[in-house]
Amino acid sequence: MGRPMVNGLDIRRSDQILSVFLIYFLLIACLVSLVCVPASGAPTVASITPSSGGNRTSVSITYITGTGFSTGATVRITNEIFNLTHRGSIVHPAGTSILRQPYQVQVSGNYAYIASLQSNGLEIVDISNPAAPVHAGKIANNTGGAVLNQVNSVFVSGNYAYLTPGAGFTLRGLEIVNITDPANPTHTGFLQDGTGGAVMDYPTSVFVSGNYAYVTSRNSNALEIVDVSNPAAPVHTGKIVHGDGGALLQGAQRVVVSGNYAYVTSSTSNALEIVDVSNPAVPVHAGSIADGQGGAVIFSPKAVAV
Repeated sequence: MGRPMVNGLDIRRSDQILSVFLIYFLLIACLVSLVCVPASGAPTVASITPSSGGNRTSVSITYITGTGFSTGATVRITNEIFNLTHRGSIVHPAGTSILRQPYQVQVSGNYAYIASLQSNGLEIVDISNPAAPVHAGKIANNTGGAVLNQVNSVFVSGNYAYLTPGAGFTLRGLEIVNITDPANPTHTGFLQDGTGGAVMDYPTSVFVSGNYAYVTSRNSNALEIVDVSNPAAPVHTGKIVHGDGGALLQGAQRVVVSGNYAYVTSSTSNALEIVDVSNPAVPVHAGSIADGQGGAVIFSPKAVAV
C-alpha cells in the first residue's frame, strides 16, 4: 500500500514571505487496482485509520476496511483536500524584533532567520511553538562591523548565516554572521563587491554548499563563488557572467546548488541557467532554457527549487 506525501513549498518572493503551516488532510478517495480476478461487486472502502491528521512529510495508514477486494489487490490513496490553517505570527514591531519589510526567510532547527530589507538586519525568531513565535535575537547594520544595509537574502549553514546586503548602497557583497547563540548573533566576515575580482553588484541571493557560497547579482549579471572555509576571511574563488560560454545570466535572481550544478533564475534573460560548478574556480555554462523554448513558460523568473 502506498503512502500519501504532503510536500511543503519554500516560496521565496520579493513581496511576501509565506510560512509553512500544519497541513490537515482528508483522505476521501481510494483508487483501487485489482491485480487478480475481480471479486463480486465493486470494491468499497468502509473506513481508513487514521482518517485525518497532520504531518509535514508523510503519514502511515494503519488500517483499512472494505468489501469487494480481490486477493492481492493494490490500494492507492490520493489526497483530495488540503486545509491550510493559521498557526501563529509575529509582526513588526514585536518587542525588539526587526521585521520591517522582511524579504526572505530560512528555517533551521527551532529558529527562523529573516532578512529584513528596511530594518537593515537579520531577525531571529524562536518557532519552537509555532502558535506563539517569539523574538530570539537580531543583528543590525553596523553592529560589530556587520554590513546589513538593505539585506535581501539569507542562507543558514551550520553555525553561520550568510546574507546579501547592498541593494542601492555602496557596500555590497556577502556578510557572514555567527549564529551559534541565536540570542546574540555576531559579525564574522564580509566580502565586498570588487574585492579580489568578486562580482556582486546588487546581490540577490546566496546558497552555501560545502566550503563555498554561491551569490547571484542582478547588476553584475553573474554568479559569484566565494570560499567560506574561513568565515572570518571569505575570498573570491570564481565567477561566471552573462554571455560566458552562452550563459544566460541577465538579471540573475536566485541560485540553488545541487551536486555539481548551480541552477540560476535570470529575470531579464527570462531563463533558467545551469552552471557546472564542479571546479569552483572555473564555473562553466552547462545548459539553459529560455521562455518559449519547447513551450516553456519562464517569463521574469524569480526563484527556483531543485
